[in-house]
Formats: sequence, structure tokens, C-alpha cells
Amino acid sequence: MFKAAIMKEFRLVARDWHSLLVLFVMPAVFIIIMSLAMQRQFGEHQSVSYDAVLIDADDSALSQQLQELLETSSLLQFEAPSESKKRLLMQVETEKLHLLVYIPKHFSTNFDDAAEQSFPVEVYLAPSINEASKMLITAALREAYAKTRLNRFLADLNGDETMADDMEDIVAQDAIRVEYAFGDERKVPSAVQQSVPAWLVFAMFFVVIPVSTTLINERQLGTLARLKSMSVSPALFLLAKVIPYLVINQVQLIVMLLIGVYIVPLLGGDTLSLGHSYIGIVLLSLAVGIAAMGFALLIAVSAKTTEQATSLGGVGNILCGALGGIMVPKFIMPDAMQQATMISPMSWGLEGFLDLFLRQGSVVDIVPELGVLVSFGIALGMLALFLFRKVV
Repeated sequence: MFKAAIMKEFRLVARDWHSLLVLFVMPAVFIIIMSLAMQRQFGEHQSVSYDAVLIDADDSALSQQLQELLETSSLLQFEAPSESKKRLLMQVETEKLHLLVYIPKHFSTNFDDAAEQSFPVEVYLAPSINEASKMLITAALREAYAKTRLNRFLADLNGDETMADDMEDIVAQDAIRVEYAFGDERKVPSAVQQSVPAWLVFAMFFVVIPVSTTLINERQLGTLARLKSMSVSPALFLLAKVIPYLVINQVQLIVMLLIGVYIVPLLGGDTLSLGHSYIGIVLLSLAVGIAAMGFALLIAVSAKTTEQATSLGGVGNILCGALGGIMVPKFIMPDAMQQATMISPMSWGLEGFLDLFLRQGSVVDIVPELGVLVSFGIALGMLALFLFRKVV
């Protein structure tokens, strides 16, 4: 009986071309259009200022002078270091900070002409810092370094310590080392890295339309009444609906990833990088599917007509997508809006995929997202079962 119910759901979906268009064609078109249309804008995005932390391991007069000069820059907004270098690097990797500036021990020896070894200033950037922003940050650091060197030179001559405007020439190329906190092998965000996971998550939540349509039609046709007379468990009945759509979600995942990896580059866009954790991708996709099915079941048992279900499900998905960073990337939102995105389950799904694709994370790195998405789906699913028992 249970197996027959599952096969019935697959047949109903296969006949519903409108739902298949929403689940597969719509996100595919969005991915292609947004990846190509937003490619230049993503590449040129620049923040007005960057949140930074500076660690001064040298604690010398010269390192303090460099720190004071950097703090006068409007480009960098420094916070006091409250944790170790290792923990701060983790914050940079997860976008909680834009960059970490580390002044190493023996930094002041760089200014001695007889010094045999160089101790460069180390700068670690977050994934969202693109090449244009990296150049601005590097220029600000080189300017501060140049002013520090010039001040030292003038002090040795007992001269005027007024600083010149252009002093790039007196900074050695290896005096400042700027790199990404996660390593040079990874790429900065691109339009395709945002678009593919964003519209994939958005599309997975649109299972609310076929789920609601089939359940409401069965209720109107008397199918639920017949199942009740046969003592079919409501929980098993809903579970029979969940399994086919979880499989459909995985097919959506494969199709959208293939578009990002193969189709978008053929049309002139960037290639989607999938990271290294394929197990993490599967687990996260299942978690998003569970969250989407919980939402879909709740709408399906609450709505009385397919029109109500379509309206509630469509509007709910659009609101979750707008708030969750699907339509507007989270990293260009104001800080208050970035905090508000945590309300949307789509935001957790998107951040999980970005952890895997962009930040080269593993299963361990997406445990919080997995927990939130599965909990969300189970909670809404249990509420849907409670309401469904009253209906049947």
C-alpha cells in the first residue's frame, strides 16, 4: 500500500507539466539569466568600508605608528582584537570580518638597512573581497607602510616629519603580503556562485505547488475519505508524499549544478566551483528538501482550494527568497538586513551551499545549517500532521 502511494505521487507529478515547468525550467532560466546579467556587477562590487581587526605581535614604536596610520583610513574600520589569530581567521573565512591584519614579531627590523630577513605585514581577506577591493585595501596598506618608513627615515635625519602624498616607490614588493584567509586556490564570489545555489534553493521550495494541488484534489474527490475507511495512517499517507518530492529535489540539484558547471560557461559566464565535499552537497540538499516539504505540507493541509494554496505558497516563497538573500545577495545588504535573513529557511540553505562551493567547507562546516533546516522541516511537518488528522 505504501509503495503504491509513492508510485501514485510520481505518476501525478509526471502528468503535471505546469509543476514541472516551475520546478525545473523556471530556476534554470533564472540561473542562466542572472549568472550572465550580473557577472560584471558582482566582479566590480566594492564596499564603502571594510570591517577589520589588527593584531600587533611586534608591539614596537614602528608597529604602533603603522597601526595609527591604518586607523585613520576611511576604507578600514578596525575593531579591537578579542580572540586569537586562529579564531579571527575563522571569522574572516565565514564573512564575519572582511580582513585580518597581522603585524609579525621583529617587524621593526624591516626598517634597518642591515637587516638580512624580511618580516612582511600579513593580510588575510574574506571570500567576498574581490580583486578590485583587494587592490584598494593593498594600496591603503602600502601607503601607511610607506609613511611609516618615511617617518623613520626623516627621524634618523632629524628632519621634518611631514609625510608626502605619493610614496609607493619606497615600499618593497614583499613588505606586505595580501592573501585570502582560505588559501589562494579558492576563488572570490562570482555571479554564478551566487545564482546557482540561490535559485536552486528557491526552486526546491516550490514543491509547495504540486504537493498542495494533489492533496487538495484528493480531498475534493473523496480519496481521503476512502483512505480513512481503510484505516490508512495519516502519517504514512503524508510520508508517501514526502519521499517522491525529496527525490525530485535531488534531480533539481543535479540539473542546476550541471547548468552552472557546463551551460553557463558555454554562454560566456564563469564556471561553478562545487568545492570538495560531495557528501556535504547531498546532505544539504536533503536538508533543504525536508524544510521545503515541511512548508509545503503545512500549506497543503491548511488551504481549502488550489487557488489559496498557490497564493499562500507562492507569496510565502517570494517573501522568504527576498529576505533570505536569494533575490538580493546577502553580502551587499545593510548589517541589520543581514541579521534579519536568519529568519528565512532559504538563507540557511543558501549559506550552506556557499560554505561548500565558495569557502571549500566540509560536512562539519554546514552542521548548523543542517540542524536548522531539518528542525524547521520536522516542526512544520508535525504541525501539518496535527492539522491533517483533524481534516481526515
